Amino acid sequence: MRSGALFVAGRSGYAGAAMAHPVHLESLIWIVFAGVWFVAALFVKRARYREPRLYRVIYGVALTVGFLLVFLPSFRRDTRIYDSRAMEWVGVVVTAAGFLLALYARFTLGRNWSGAVTLKEGHRLITVGPYRFVRHPIYTALLVSLFGTALTASTLFPFLGMGLIAACLLVKLRQEERLMAGAFPEEYPAYRSRTWALLPFLY
Repeated sequence: MRSGALFVAGRSGYAGAAMAHPVHLESLIWIVFAGVWFVAALFVKRARYREPRLYRVIYGVALTVGFLLVFLPSFRRDTRIYDSRAMEWVGVVVTAAGFLLALYARFTLGRNWSGAVTLKEGHRLITVGPYRFVRHPIYTALLVSLFGTALTASTLFPFLGMGLIAACLLVKLRQEERLMAGAFPEEYPAYRSRTWALLPFLY
């Protein structure tokens, strides 16, 4: 019987159940990722510039709505697009791959990372690791993971939520690009000319 919500787990035997059902394993991956991300966020440089609060609020609200669409109604049977256990497992693999890329990009960025559009004290332009090819690999990785979660959910709402989150990330991406171009007027245009913003060979 399918789970009623992505983040609901039993009090006992969760690890075993997670390995037996793609939905449960998907939940476990997100929980572990969120924990690692939260701890890593404690070790960042102080910001010397931060985008206006109004922008952060609008972005935060839209992003929250997107994530609610991804997770809360994921398993309503009346919106199920397909019924394939194999596709659900494919979704788990895609989600895990996205998280591995996100962690690689996050730790490559180091203490320069921020959840908002900011410039840090002693900010450096990172062009190594995944940043050699894509300027915003964390966003790429997040969208890959969300796509995997939508595949596992096999319902309409997660795909809609992923679309809304993608739109939010595109707006934020453009703000970051303008900020970086101003902070690194010589380096950033050259870096931008030889890399992709989000998806290699596409954008």
